[in-house]
Amino acid sequence: EPLILVDGVQIALRDYAMINPADVKDVIVLKDAAAAAIYGSRASNGVILVTTKRGTGGGTSAKKFNVNYSYNRGIKEKTKDNFDLMNIEEKIAYEKELGRGNSQILELKDEDVADFIKKNQTDWFKVLLKKATVETHDVSVSGAANDFNYYLSFGSYKEDGLATNSSFERMNVRFNADYRANKYLKVGNSFTVISSKDNELRDRNNVQNPFVGIYFYNPYETVYEQDSAGQVVLDENGNPVWNLTHQGFNALEGIQNSPERFKYFNVIGNVYAQLDIIDGLSIKTD
Repeated sequence: EPLILVDGVQIALRDYAMINPADVKDVIVLKDAAAAAIYGSRASNGVILVTTKRGTGGGTSAKKFNVNYSYNRGIKEKTKDNFDLMNIEEKIAYEKELGRGNSQILELKDEDVADFIKKNQTDWFKVLLKKATVETHDVSVSGAANDFNYYLSFGSYKEDGLATNSSFERMNVRFNADYRANKYLKVGNSFTVISSKDNELRDRNNVQNPFVGIYFYNPYETVYEQDSAGQVVLDENGNPVWNLTHQGFNALEGIQNSPERFKYFNVIGNVYAQLDIIDGLSIKTD
């Protein structure tokens, strides 16, 4: 992975993905000889330099105060496939004509097909997927008073996943400040706090993943086990018994009973001192 520096602080790729875009002033990508000349062997995979926003204005008498707020909301849904799956009538007819498939279907009499469809029809796309929302809030306060510049921000990002019971939430707090102590000395800091909660999908490339299961589960396979009357079968505790389908796994059961949830928290920052010796020559510590 590349060397990633945010305001001079090296961070991991995961933390880079957690940066609030609203806090970013600019991004510079260095590669090849340009990166190696400055950062040596650490830059063998390139360098990403991120500079975050800071307060502007300043001066011995200048005063400036800014408040910014932005809100965005969007809706997303799965991209439509360029092919159609067989519906329940077509799949039953296909298996019966082929003479291969689910034994229950092969033994189903023609006069019982309509009743069977009524009791067992399942749209796995609606069971496992949904329309989802994306919502962001960003507020920042920045400015300058005499020789002190500051930037304080809070960001909230919430995304519902397309799959049932999946989501991602992230919160960011950033505080950047600079103080000109005198003609020669300048000090400051860059701090950010990151917190996230992630309800992830099983990313295995099989029916444990809802985006795979929607294509492999049969439209006549129900979410829960049913008796001959079409009633959901309950266990000894009164809970519905999951139908494991012909694949031996029900993605909805995995999502609800064995979710993969992760929480993340990190504080990243630095304090610097800059000594301006002469015009064009400075020494800065991080």
